[in-house]
Amino acid sequence: MPTLDATARVLATTYQKWLEGYSDETEEDHPILASLKAKGNIDYSGSGVYYQESIKFKRLRLEGYADMDRLEWARKNLYKTQQHEWRGLQLTDAISTKEMRQNKGMEARVKLFEDKLNQMKSDADDDLGAFLYLNGQAAGNEKKLEGFLTMMDYNLGGQLAADVFATAPNGTYGTLSTALGNYGGTGTNAGAVRESNDPEWDFWTPIVVNALNTTTGGGSPASWATHAEELVGAAITHAIRGNNKSHHLDMFCLSRSNYVTLKDQVRTKERIQIDPGPDRSLLVSLGFKGVMMVDGVDCIVDTDVPLTDNQGRPIRALGWNMSKTKMCLLPESGGGDSFWNDSGSFYDPDDKTFKWWLGLWGNLIFKPRYQVMISDIA
Repeated sequence: MPTLDATARVLATTYQKWLEGYSDETEEDHPILASLKAKGNIDYSGSGVYYQESIKFKRLRLEGYADMDRLEWARKNLYKTQQHEWRGLQLTDAISTKEMRQNKGMEARVKLFEDKLNQMKSDADDDLGAFLYLNGQAAGNEKKLEGFLTMMDYNLGGQLAADVFATAPNGTYGTLSTALGNYGGTGTNAGAVRESNDPEWDFWTPIVVNALNTTTGGGSPASWATHAEELVGAAITHAIRGNNKSHHLDMFCLSRSNYVTLKDQVRTKERIQIDPGPDRSLLVSLGFKGVMMVDGVDCIVDTDVPLTDNQGRPIRALGWNMSKTKMCLLPESGGGDSFWNDSGSFYDPDDKTFKWWLGLWGNLIFKPRYQVMISDIA
């Protein structure tokens, strides 16, 4: 406590001035949740034992035909099913009847128990961001949301120095393998080339960029400190799956230090475009500040971005396609569009406390081939 410059008689006879309410110094902006809401990709109509969705992973192919050739007929399965568990998140608080009686009148500088659920909702909103990135298959995360890193597994030992992209994705997401070619097709993934004419070859494989590759580095290992803009550019180009806007990346989320490095690199080459205007930027249209664009894609600081990936390697940037990302929720018993769909309160006579809980049942659902991770894959 600071030293008080007051006499004993003043301290004994004078009230200390307190401000009503409190100052919340825990708030953070979360671009992912805001973007999901703006895209209309929060689904409140989940049901069933699991989340299940049919995925078309290959297409029928044209073949040459000459007059009077005999056609061949066979059943062709073009679909797979992704399946996810419903996961839960909860936070709780309790208030004794004694506390409730004490926290009243002019002595209650902060009304701790008024509008309690809304106070808890504010905390939950601010805490949710970290769960959107979690690897939901990692030990200890089995009950939590299957966040961004859930689909980003790769075999570190299969990586060659010159490869711009991870050569051996080997995860499972939504019960489907993320390995290249696991469901057929052929393609090339070596050096700076990742190409295929067979959608089944990489329909469920995310883009994982090796930030240390020697191809971008011109024969020597690249690094985020020297090649950040080029690495982001390569990721953007390979994440584009069509001309429709829904096939393009919406944003890269970065830690503060990685964002500063990227900004300083762009600063030496061209004018930095900050807050480019709501007609060009999803995040600016949502009111976010400090948005920088690289190749037409928003780059922003998100304090929830993990420091390392599933192999313990430093993460440099995570690219989201929000049109191909969805939060699906199990609705409340009475229906309605409540994001925090599992909440309420009751009085417990056994210990004479009022108890509140707030949370959700649902899961985060991705289409992996539209999402990007840039990481220091040695």
